[in-house]
Amino acid sequence: VFHGPQLASASVVSTLEVAQGNVFVNGGLVSGDIVLYEGDTVLTEQGGMAHLQMMDNSRFTLGPNGKIVLNTISSDSVVVDHLQGRLWTQVVNLGDSEVSVSVRFPDGEVILQKRATVDVRVDRKETELQVVQNLVELEITKGEKYEGTLGQGARMLLTDTLELDENISSDKNDVWWSFNLAYGKEYLRHLDEQYTNEAIKRGLILPGNPLYKFKTFRESVREKLTFGSAKEVLVAQHAQKRLDESKALRAG
Repeated sequence: VFHGPQLASASVVSTLEVAQGNVFVNGGLVSGDIVLYEGDTVLTEQGGMAHLQMMDNSRFTLGPNGKIVLNTISSDSVVVDHLQGRLWTQVVNLGDSEVSVSVRFPDGEVILQKRATVDVRVDRKETELQVVQNLVELEITKGEKYEGTLGQGARMLLTDTLELDENISSDKNDVWWSFNLAYGKEYLRHLDEQYTNEAIKRGLILPGNPLYKFKTFRESVREKLTFGSAKEVLVAQHAQKRLDESKALRAG
């Protein structure tokens, strides 16, 4: 279930991007991208939507008529108080650590790890939660207490009582659901590309480096001392290194 490569290193700051409509941070109307801080309150009006990227590379999308408070945001801990509206949470870069992302809503909390994704809707009468990907931990404190794990496809509805359903298929006509699935894939692709570029820059001795001539000399010696199909493989590996170096130089 927990699949995919390690992603880009953590961001230096947490940021908010206005996707559409009116978005407010601490009561002020936002245009463009801004840096977020602990304690900030994010509010969207009807037709408003915002993307939030946290320092650990988890991301949130807050839908129309939504409100959240950033209780804790750091490279190793994210806690968001979800007060109203629809909030899509995608965790992508926790690796093997025990750090989690927590979304607290009225009378409960959902805890995400690894590459988990969850969609939560909060209004005055009820809270609805659907697990989009992998597993989440859930704690409910209203009425009947529930603590447990929900798997991909599970749905929870919390009103005066608690209802749990398994293997709920998403509504293909749900524009919010479809949009966030597509946006999430693009977000992962962007982070994977970022990580690839970082890895290339960290791991390569590039042309212009005083050690570069020794590197290529060692490679040429290895090629001369290698024979048969093994030599073909080695030559191909060295050719790929030259391509990686070229990519790193262009990116840098």
